[in-house]
Amino acid sequence: MNFLDSSDNYPILSATDTVAEAARFLLEHQTDYIQVKDQDGSTTYAIDRESLLKAISLGLSPFTTVIDLIDRYKIAPDTVNERREENRPVPYEDLHRENEQLKSCIDSLYNPIIAVDKQNRVRILNRSAETLLRVSDQEVCGFSVYDVLPTSKLQDVLETGEVQPTRKLHVNGRTFLSNRTPITKNGEVIGAVAVLQDVSELDNIVAELEYTKRLNSQLDAVFDSSYDGLYVTDGKGITLKVNKGFERITGISASQCIGRSMHDLVAEGVYSRSGTLMAIEKRQSVTITLKTNTGQTVLATSTPIFDDEGNIIQVVTNARDITELNRLHRKLEHVEGLSRFYQTELQQLKMQNSKQLVVNSAKMRELVNMVIRVAGVDSTVLIQGESGVGKELIADIVHANSARKNGPLIKVNCGAIPENLLESELFGYEPGAFSGASKNGKAGLFELASGGVIFLDEIGD
Repeated sequence: MNFLDSSDNYPILSATDTVAEAARFLLEHQTDYIQVKDQDGSTTYAIDRESLLKAISLGLSPFTTVIDLIDRYKIAPDTVNERREENRPVPYEDLHRENEQLKSCIDSLYNPIIAVDKQNRVRILNRSAETLLRVSDQEVCGFSVYDVLPTSKLQDVLETGEVQPTRKLHVNGRTFLSNRTPITKNGEVIGAVAVLQDVSELDNIVAELEYTKRLNSQLDAVFDSSYDGLYVTDGKGITLKVNKGFERITGISASQCIGRSMHDLVAEGVYSRSGTLMAIEKRQSVTITLKTNTGQTVLATSTPIFDDEGNIIQVVTNARDITELNRLHRKLEHVEGLSRFYQTELQQLKMQNSKQLVVNSAKMRELVNMVIRVAGVDSTVLIQGESGVGKELIADIVHANSARKNGPLIKVNCGAIPENLLESELFGYEPGAFSGASKNGKAGLFELASGGVIFLDEIGD
């Protein structure tokens, strides 16, 4: 606070002093008004105690300059001589009452305020500061500020006589911004004042924003590092994000899609169709194959995301390139065909080297090749031929080269089974099914051959 001297050495405030400083002046000097010089010093104004109290009670910020107060409340220029004549002694009771009113105004301020004298001893501690520091004004008044608020740094203001930069400090788990200003009289620093602004909530919001920012950055990194293509639209099919995997798979850049509607992209032939639009229409996940204008075939799964009210807010599409998969599938089919061919050839060679079957003629080699190929089909096989030509040996070849080769091979000479017992032998019977039947029943030959092969010999008999 800078006091200017008038001709009669009566203190005068400068235009840049604040309302808080004017209030402290009235409180400390027991005067009924304050004189204020405008910016260029050409005009003097007078602010009386009543006007100042009224402005503070109406919520005027304590950091408002006195010249702003004058402009806001249209205070007229002061006639110094007239003020001198009016500056008659005020009764002690009136001064005490006005002093209490001014202190009440300072106490009613939301911001904690602490003021010290030039010895750095506490002189003013408003109610907000009492609550914050958990002490009363009477308990600490006259004590060093180091004992009350060690981090106040008011000593810097006393030493330099200058307004110090706003600094952040932490008090009892809360965060404040401290504005520190010198109090001067006749050009001499007689004290300092700190006004604290609680920014704890703002600090928490900043911390949350920083966390959200880091989280978004991490999610973006995960999004872009996915090997699968990811394509995100809003609930109306407008493209929001495209990852690098999608660009690699489809050959379509993000700049071609972001901000554009899937309707337009399909209409222009960029995509043959859209899983996103189908997911929006059906309100459920959709998996389709589509082609891009770059010739790629893509397997796309589009999943809608709903808000709490059931509205679709985004659609996320996972894309995989199946062009290569289709090529590999065709290649696999070719390899499998070759494998079957080589397997048949191998079986033929084994049969030719087997002592069980001697094959010399082209006709017999062709027959053996056909038997091996037929063995690969899970179906009933009819073997015809006269007695003694090797039908049973052909059955052995079918079993050995079939998918049932690990199962049993049951050979049945049907000609040796009486006709009235044929059914019970082949299909079995339940306990007590007929006279003389076993009390435990009997499993049929078909049941015993389950998972393997049953050879019914002499079935024509």
